[in-house]
Amino acid sequence: MAANLTTVDAILKEYYLGPLQKQLNNEVMCLELFQKMSVDWNGRQVIIPLHIARNTGVAYAGETDPLPVATNQGYEDLHIKAKFMYGKFQVTGPAMAAAKKGGKNSFIAALEGEMSGLKDDIRDRANRICFSGGKIKGYVNQRQAFANATTGAAGGHAAPNAGLNVLEYSGDFSPFASVVAATPATWVRVQAFNTLDFSEIVPAGANPGLFVADFDIANQTITIANVSSAGAGQAFSTAGVPQPQAIAIGLSVTAYTSGGALGTTVSFANEPEGIYSNLSDPSWHSDIDRSSAANSILRCTNIHTVDKTTGVATAGNRVALDLASIQAVFDSVLLSSDKEPDCMIINPVARQRYISLLQGVINSEANTVTKGDGGFKSNQLSYGGVKFKVSRHCGRSMIVGLKLDGWKMLELQPGAFADLDGAVLSRDSNTDQWSGFYRWYYNQVCQRPNSNFVLVGFTV
Repeated sequence: MAANLTTVDAILKEYYLGPLQKQLNNEVMCLELFQKMSVDWNGRQVIIPLHIARNTGVAYAGETDPLPVATNQGYEDLHIKAKFMYGKFQVTGPAMAAAKKGGKNSFIAALEGEMSGLKDDIRDRANRICFSGGKIKGYVNQRQAFANATTGAAGGHAAPNAGLNVLEYSGDFSPFASVVAATPATWVRVQAFNTLDFSEIVPAGANPGLFVADFDIANQTITIANVSSAGAGQAFSTAGVPQPQAIAIGLSVTAYTSGGALGTTVSFANEPEGIYSNLSDPSWHSDIDRSSAANSILRCTNIHTVDKTTGVATAGNRVALDLASIQAVFDSVLLSSDKEPDCMIINPVARQRYISLLQGVINSEANTVTKGDGGFKSNQLSYGGVKFKVSRHCGRSMIVGLKLDGWKMLELQPGAFADLDGAVLSRDSNTDQWSGFYRWYYNQVCQRPNSNFVLVGFTV
């Protein structure tokens, strides 16, 4: 039977509702890991009450002593907004005409590449945003003090001293893809945050600004330009961030306006909050200020580096991963939350470093060994019984530890190819093309940030 629009829609529905949809649900990491939470939506917003303070009216006392003074339980409402993800595929009029002549199999052959390719693109973007969606894009492990150089840059601002401002970085490089070192107008404005108290690390001087002025994916570094309208010598220092804390790097929403074509901003407003932002963004879901002492229980301070060096100039250089550093960050989580992570995520490159640590701790008994194997699959690796999952979107010099029952997927509309009018394909205006689209309205939240960790700063 020759294909027509009616049979084509039926074929497409069968195709994407069956294998295509199943593949997406099984392969998108946040769908696979995070529990879906039943919530009541108020428009596109969910309100989740969070417990932030306990009643301190508990004490031991003598027989005739007065009773302790009662206080109240403390709560904070977290307002979470759904974000909207879309993916679109197209087929041309000539392809439709060929399908009508060739039957349904030829149509599926023509469209399968487009839809399967779109599925991979959706999965790829959703997995990346699962980690780095929102403000916080990654972490630096170095603690340095450096100042502006004396040579001029655009608009008379001081140029960065590249020899001191190259910092080891683990995270998402995609926001910096358009940066050209020689073109200051392309630099991306960023902010740096101390992950111990969530305070911003601000350079000295008049109208200071930080910019990513260059990046090196191969060596996992970013070049930070320290700019001030006060001229040279205005220090920006991360040396005051204590061990073992890492430094969070977030995108700035504020353009630099002190004259000259200097820098740009990259928007993150439409992205769901990823793992890094849920754990390290001071303005949590753009709603709660976690730099405030009143909200300190909602911080994740378990953002650690494995650095063991000392001194301002060299502090924070990457060192070899060791089992003691992993144990230390597990212990930090236990002390801060009385919980322990039950899942770890690692980059395939970093996995090699972890496997090398196991060479001295793998034991076997000669009378029980029946075969040998020279490697590990991702689900065969663990630490203390906590299994690793592998994702290329996790920072290379990074291990992420999650307490999964605290992570929730909030879906206003589950991901699906749209067919609201009963048709998968619709005619594009003023072109000889037909198109369909995928949509997903959701966000993700960690209800107990302090029961998770990020470990950065080891050699890859």
